[in-house]
Amino acid sequence: MATQKPLVLVADNERTLRNILCRILELGGYRTITAPGGEMALRLAEEKKPDVMLLGMVMPRINGREVCRRVPKISAETRIVYYSAAVDPTDTAQLRELRHEADAVIAGRSNYHGPFAPSVIYCLFQRLGRLRDG
Repeated sequence: MATQKPLVLVADNERTLRNILCRILELGGYRTITAPGGEMALRLAEEKKPDVMLLGMVMPRINGREVCRRVPKISAETRIVYYSAAVDPTDTAQLRELRHEADAVIAGRSNYHGPFAPSVIYCLFQRLGRLRDG
């Protein structure tokens, strides 16, 4: 019997970015579900119990940081990764604070929608899986 591929919940208010991230993840062998904001992300976390949540930090009403604070109460096994082009990767104090909240942070400035490359995401998710298993 084949093992089920890990499920990733991608939450961001920008549809194009959600679609890009899902495509990257699906090409890497992950199943994906999406949420356009924090409220739906919390509902899906409770319903689907994703392995990983990839959270944009800026979302209407309930932002990524608030989602991160609430998820452990409804889906304790879910790993959380923040991503943001608005986070300065050289600001060690800010990164330390964010890493205290989430399992990982993908940060950086770029001239496209996000601060990530597929190889960075795959490597990070593999590391998160090893942390959970071992």
